[in-house]
Amino acid sequence: MKHEITSFTNWNEIDTQISNLFCWSYSKIVHSILLGEEVSFVLIAENTKEANDIRQFDFDYILQVAEHIDVYIEKAIEGIKKELEHNFAMFGIKQEQAIDYLDIANNDFPVTMPAITFYPNNEMYLQFYEADFPNVEYGLGIGVCFENDRMTSVDIPESDEDNMIEQDLV
Repeated sequence: MKHEITSFTNWNEIDTQISNLFCWSYSKIVHSILLGEEVSFVLIAENTKEANDIRQFDFDYILQVAEHIDVYIEKAIEGIKKELEHNFAMFGIKQEQAIDYLDIANNDFPVTMPAITFYPNNEMYLQFYEADFPNVEYGLGIGVCFENDRMTSVDIPESDEDNMIEQDLV
């Protein structure tokens, strides 16, 4: 996988019709054994010094994520569970329901359609486009932010134009 993910020829530039936003999608398949699904990889850079230069991304980090995709998915699910435990109302459920969700094994946890967006400086957003919670909108799902290997937050995106653009990139 090393040669494939680090080869710039396996990344397709995406025309977003938005000035100062540069995007690429990985043309090969990264597969999660844990979820039994493909995981899409996208790179997004905003108006940076290097602008349209794909070399601004840390491909060693991207390769590490790809090679250990299930570790990152596990971390994301554990982060969602921790958020459920302390902030169940954010998901539109009651405390008793949250306890039931916490007992679900990670490979059966109600999140699907994973996608990862990488940003320069080793920031990553792992989004599950489908999640079975009342306050989670189909197609926007739940996102988990990472800086390097450290999970920083759990996000339930709301409908707006920016989120729809990222979804269209996957």
